[in-house]
Amino acid sequence: MSANPAWKKCVSGTKTEEDKDRSVYKHAEIIEKIVQLKHEKQGSPPSNSGAGGEVDQLCLMQAFHGVILSLACDISVFSEHYDVPEDVLMAIVADWLVSKHMGVEMLPIESFGSY
Repeated sequence: MSANPAWKKCVSGTKTEEDKDRSVYKHAEIIEKIVQLKHEKQGSPPSNSGAGGEVDQLCLMQAFHGVILSLACDISVFSEHYDVPEDVLMAIVADWLVSKHMGVEMLPIESFGSY
């Protein structure tokens, strides 16, 4: 492990706000790309079902930012701990989330080996 492991950066705040934002949006883009690919494969557009009423957009964005930041930190920690590429781990997590949301099977882990 390195002298300054990823979890310490997340916990101690040594990552700058710019680093955090870049990481959040990078991971959000990966998730969005996987959602699009899954929908293209199934031949159906993404649905907007599940929204029962108006949602406060600021609260929603802040919640999203917090979840993605936590997810990015966890992925960074576990990828370093298990010595696996961070992007590959993020792709697997994104595939799991999308598969669960769409009710389809997740891709086999082996398919991410050459990501």
